[in-house]
Order: sequence, then C-alpha cells, then structure tokens
Amino acid sequence: MAEADLAARACAFREKVRSCRPSIEAALREGTASLELLAELSSLEAEEKALLEEALPAAREKLIATRDMGGRREVLLKDATKILESGLPDEVKALVAEHLGEDAELAEPELPLEPEETGEGIAVQGVVLKGNLWCTVSDGTVCFAITDEGAAYLLERNLTWKIAPEPLAEECFPAWIVQESPASCLFVDVDGALERLSYNRLDTAEALLREQLYA
Repeated sequence: MAEADLAARACAFREKVRSCRPSIEAALREGTASLELLAELSSLEAEEKALLEEALPAAREKLIATRDMGGRREVLLKDATKILESGLPDEVKALVAEHLGEDAELAEPELPLEPEETGEGIAVQGVVLKGNLWCTVSDGTVCFAITDEGAAYLLERNLTWKIAPEPLAEECFPAWIVQESPASCLFVDVDGALERLSYNRLDTAEALLREQLYA
C-alpha cells in the first residue's frame, strides 16, 4: 500500500512539473521569473526531495542485489592499544575505548536471515558464504557478517532483509568488532590493528538521483 501511494504521488508530481514547463520556458526567454513561479519551483524542489527520501528503502532493496556496494577496508591504526595517543577523531577513540577494550569478546554470530546448509556450504538467500560465520554486528537496519575465511558480507533491512551477493571485502579477521555507523564498523584484527570496514550506503535524495535504477 505504501509503495502504491508513493507511486501515485510521484505521478502527480510529474504532472505538476509538466504543467509548470510553459512558465519556465517563458521565464527563460524573457530572462526573468515572477515571484509566483519562484515559489512554485521551490515547492516542487521540496516535494521532489521528500519523494526521493521516501523512495530510498525501495531503491536500496533493488540496488543491493545489482550494484557494487563499494566495500572498503582500511587500517586506521597498526596498534589499537595506542588509540588514545593517536590522531584519530575523538568519536572513534571513545567508541574503541567503550567497546573494544581488553575484556571485549566476540559474541556468538547472529544473522537476521536464516542460513541454510547446502552441498556447497552455508547459504543465505541463495548466496553461498565463503566459509562459516565467525562474527556479526548489527544495529537492526544493517548487519555486517564475517566468516572464518575473512569474507565480510553486508545485509540491509529496507522493505525486507536482503544480502549483497558479493563480499564487501576479504581478509577480515576480527578479534573484536563494533558498529560505527549504518555504513561502517570498526574491528581490531588478530594482529592488533584497528580497521574500518565500510560501504557506499545510499542515504540521501541527492545520491538516489545519481543512481541508475533501471540501467
């Protein structure tokens, strides 16, 4: 129902834009625009942004299965025990100090989707994982799942939970892990380095405008 309502509002918005075109063309010819036209264009811009923001979950659900999620793995600090003396942002220091201290332990991995045993290995929504689940971290909307072979997978909850078919990164071996944001997590690897795993999350109306949903 929500999707149907959004589609109907998008159609109505297109009609508003179409009806406004003669006034826009006249303003371009004359080199000036009335206050009424400027107000209408401002209203249309705000309406377009609101529609795009409402469309984000459906767009993310489509794109997670079809596009490269832009996974990135970067070493922030070679020795995580020296976090307080590092030049990293205070919010990173606080998060590491709170969650990734000496007593931190990996919790039992927990997926928002039921994994299946197959002849090829463990599968989630038909995606055969590279290895067995080693650890997971989730904020209820995004889940990072890492296997014992170091493959890091992304799961997103938009209209439903979906898993990206390809790993975000390889060679990830966390000893401790915590979610930093909807688009990233921090982990201390088995060698004691602090790393960040992140991806290009579609979060804004502007970003949605740049996506080719039906390429």
